[in-house]
Amino acid sequence: MNEFDSIPFSSNDDQNNSIDDFFSEIPFDNSIAPLSNENILILDNRIKDIPAKNSKVTFKRTSIILPVIAFVFVSILGMYLFINYSKAETDDLIRIEENKKFGYIDTEGTIVTRAKYPYGTEFYKGYAIVKNNNNLYGILNGKGVVEIPFGNFYYIGLFGNRYIASKITNEGLKQALLDYKLDELTSYKYDSLSYAKNGMYLFTRGETMGILNREGKEIYSFMVDEVDDRNIDIEISDVDEDLPLSERYAKVKVNNSSTIINLATGKEIYNYTLKDIKVLKNNVFYIKADNKEENSTYIVINNSQVKLKTNSYKRVRVDDYSSLIAIGIDDDTNLTYINLTNQKPINDNTNNDYYYGNGLVLEKSHDFSADKDVYNIISSKKIEGSFTNYKPVNNTFYNNLLKVELYEGKYNFIDKKGTILNDSAYDEATEFNKNGYAIVSNDKNYGIINNNGKEVVKLSHLYIGFLDEDLFKLLSETYKKDLFIYQDKNTYGFINSKDNIEIEAIYDDVKYVTDKYPIILAKYSNDLLLVNLAIGKELPIRLKSDNIKIKSNYIVIDNNYYNYSGKLIYTAK
Repeated sequence: MNEFDSIPFSSNDDQNNSIDDFFSEIPFDNSIAPLSNENILILDNRIKDIPAKNSKVTFKRTSIILPVIAFVFVSILGMYLFINYSKAETDDLIRIEENKKFGYIDTEGTIVTRAKYPYGTEFYKGYAIVKNNNNLYGILNGKGVVEIPFGNFYYIGLFGNRYIASKITNEGLKQALLDYKLDELTSYKYDSLSYAKNGMYLFTRGETMGILNREGKEIYSFMVDEVDDRNIDIEISDVDEDLPLSERYAKVKVNNSSTIINLATGKEIYNYTLKDIKVLKNNVFYIKADNKEENSTYIVINNSQVKLKTNSYKRVRVDDYSSLIAIGIDDDTNLTYINLTNQKPINDNTNNDYYYGNGLVLEKSHDFSADKDVYNIISSKKIEGSFTNYKPVNNTFYNNLLKVELYEGKYNFIDKKGTILNDSAYDEATEFNKNGYAIVSNDKNYGIINNNGKEVVKLSHLYIGFLDEDLFKLLSETYKKDLFIYQDKNTYGFINSKDNIEIEAIYDDVKYVTDKYPIILAKYSNDLLLVNLAIGKELPIRLKSDNIKIKSNYIVIDNNYYNYSGKLIYTAK
């Protein structure tokens, strides 16, 4: 087995198996293979009863003899830090239910609002929607106080991260869009508002229909008359979430006609057509051909322009939106790398080999006079760099770096200029992930390097693995820590990108309960425990149930509510 092959975890198809069977499928021995970010499976919350262990698990600590005063000071400080840093990412109140009525408590379990409302939502950024016994809507703030009185809204609901609210006005019942602070983004002037996902909203206003963006701006509208069906639909192309709204595009279908618009400005990028437009990823659209003998017409949008319109290919896709390179696939599955700046193919020399990845084309030619292969690194703009002395491992750039073999059995990486990343030669190396890290090893000792070639975790571990990407991003952005899983003999722990151990390797296995919040499941001996990765602490909760729910600032196990430091704060009646 290659050191970076996957461990045979059970799949989601096995979700009805017992948790004991689930864990028993994993070989815990010294030959264990390092995990990739796909290897740690999300738990399906089907945990069988496991008896609590006799002694509490603690993290390994070095014994230090301190003077009594210093010891007391450090103990108090440590407790203070634990309480403060064990909090969740939000201090919103927690919804409880008693006798089919809703109330709210804080994260220490103090009742802020008794269970008296027949309807109540979870808190979102400091507010919750409730109804009183007269079926009137009101808004509670983070202190449990009615912020907006009952009856002020005829209706209010949270859609995406905006509120749609309605009131009785001089013109009758009208709707408006509010932000998460409940400030009006629009006036109460719409006959109807509905959420179209991805932060877009559809509206009707008299004889006008159209689209609002998340800021409440009418980016697209049209007039209707009595014979119109008044149907409008929007389908947004799936792109990287980091792209600004100005580089997001969508198909808009009005009755039987379709067009493509920019979501920031509402500008029509493609003329209306009676043929239905299909939506693909990365702002690629197509109009299906009328018969099987013809190719569909593909349209690629970038910078509010049609960069490519073609029916020369069976399929067209864009893998990297910022690269301005499209991939055309013909009937024989041959690939053409199309430069969107001039609509010309990049791989036009039939004597050379071409490979694509991460928005870069790798061109391989042979210098017969020197009897060596020459590699050019090509973007949509120019030849970025070249190299001759190293052999690409898979010919594809990942996250702007290409894995190469320096000489037999030794590896490193090359950037798009053709420059070696650092002076090291590794026995093994993964590709760089989206977060800018790669796992490397020498002499069966594993560590982490970043995309600058710096060794951020020393090559001194039996195993290093990546976290799930969403969980990694949450911890990095919200809690300012980049974490990796490491192995010591047959047990696992967590280490950060400063080469500091956050959680000692004492666990037999770790699993995810959710990738949205920093609480994970760990196995120690025959017990299952919860660990808060945000603070590097095991929670004092003994799991005896398979009913675990992780929320933004609390945990529910059966009818028991715990905060993120593991304190029992409420038991549902």
